[in-house]
Amino acid sequence: MKKTLKRLLCTALVFILAFGSIFVTSNATDGWETTTGVVTPPDEPKSEMVQITVTTSKNEYALDDTITFNINIKNTSSETIRSIEPVSCAAAENVFCPSAELSFIAALQPGESGTVTCEYSTSSTSPVKRLFRILRYIFSRFFGGAAIDTVEYPYVSTVKVGAFNYDFGFNVLFNVGSYSNDIEEIVSLYNAAHEVTRPAPKGHSIMELDGAITGDGALGVLKVASPIIQNTLENNSVETDYIPGKGRLWAEDAVSAVSVSRGGITEITIHLKEQTDGPEADAHTAGPVARGIGTLGNVNNAIESLGAELYSGKETIKLTYKDAYIKCRIDNSTGKIIGGTWHYAVHVYVGEAEVKLGLKFTVKNLKGIVDYTVTI
Repeated sequence: MKKTLKRLLCTALVFILAFGSIFVTSNATDGWETTTGVVTPPDEPKSEMVQITVTTSKNEYALDDTITFNINIKNTSSETIRSIEPVSCAAAENVFCPSAELSFIAALQPGESGTVTCEYSTSSTSPVKRLFRILRYIFSRFFGGAAIDTVEYPYVSTVKVGAFNYDFGFNVLFNVGSYSNDIEEIVSLYNAAHEVTRPAPKGHSIMELDGAITGDGALGVLKVASPIIQNTLENNSVETDYIPGKGRLWAEDAVSAVSVSRGGITEITIHLKEQTDGPEADAHTAGPVARGIGTLGNVNNAIESLGAELYSGKETIKLTYKDAYIKCRIDNSTGKIIGGTWHYAVHVYVGEAEVKLGLKFTVKNLKGIVDYTVTI
């Protein structure tokens, strides 16, 4: 069985190398830029109000590197633009995933420039699964698929990662309209919109492991456990029919808030304060993130979400919710939420505990990050 699996993996590797070479060469002759880090500007820029330049932090990356794109935006208009943020996609979306961290610029006056960043890393999955995802991408690109939608992402950067070139698409979103950063006013508007949005638009929730689980002792078990946890989290990623939270956010829960109204739509961005929970916590009232989005709640809920059982050490577990934000669009005519993103990354720390995850074992100083996003 092991020999058969090894033979299959070797065959897959040969196919990747063979078709990868053809893929790069054939596209180069068709005019597709294969030089690393080259950005292809659109024939017709998305907006005449800004000038956009995308660069990478270096020319080549290893598969385990974080790929950093720097997006310079210059306001070439005569108006102030606000809430400027990048949007991006990877053609190999099953191979690379974007960082949860949001980089944005509050405002640019006419003639001013600013830089935002986008980061990508390879998906948290097993080497074998990643190998086959790369193989699928290479085949898809060779036969004309897996291309960037240049209408939605008009700026395309081709970057060499490992042995192959990959496409990443970019655009920049911003607003020109009435602007407010009054936290109390914006939180009140959001709570009112949350209350009247019944039924909620359909959406999707995603839970995934952000990086490997680390700890002292039982490291071999943790290497086995990480894929198990990742698969469990993927199974917990489901369709939604609700707006996260209860709509009872406090102004004191926000670090900052911005709203921009234009064309009958108000866009709101609220960044929430960090929240740290011990063994017992209420999922909807324990702190800023609980009130704004809803957390995992007590430790038992958190452990169950990872597909594990806790035998002892509950009192040593700490959950810290970071990078929490609410971004939503409100229809001014109805006051209802029509779309948005709710996000946090929960940093799990276990001082010492006895856990069962397939096998029963003791862990010390265990650390892991679970990324949670609801998109409507």
